[in-house]
Amino acid sequence: MENETANKWPQLRVRLIYGTLAGLITLFCVIYSPLSFYALLLLGALLMYGEWMELTKPFPLLNRLGGIVYVGVPVWSLIALRDIASFTYVLHLLSMVWATDIGAYFGGKQLGKHHLAPAISPNKTFEGLGVGVLMAALCGGMGSFYV
Repeated sequence: MENETANKWPQLRVRLIYGTLAGLITLFCVIYSPLSFYALLLLGALLMYGEWMELTKPFPLLNRLGGIVYVGVPVWSLIALRDIASFTYVLHLLSMVWATDIGAYFGGKQLGKHHLAPAISPNKTFEGLGVGVLMAALCGGMGSFYV
């Protein structure tokens, strides 16, 4: 039984450790000061743009310039949300994203039978998608009382 569980949840301990550390660092940066938040966003933007450049390597320059929009819009939106509203709105948004990811991961592992896009991401399932959407809605609804 233990071996079956280990096979079903590969690298769960590693994912939990990295996810917890990343979450704590993010929470610290969002709450502590705008400067640490901007530094985190800059690091994230550089990583996102690097990934975009790798993905669009075989495409013309115009597609590669799309990375500026792909990276710029989310980064600008988070800066505006924190500066215009407050950090609680950013925390609300992040909590919904985290709830979606966690719900989709565990829902897909437990209930997943119908693959969403096997050629692109073989482990994504419709069941995981449904649980992720449900978790985002629940988290968003509960968090709306606090922002």
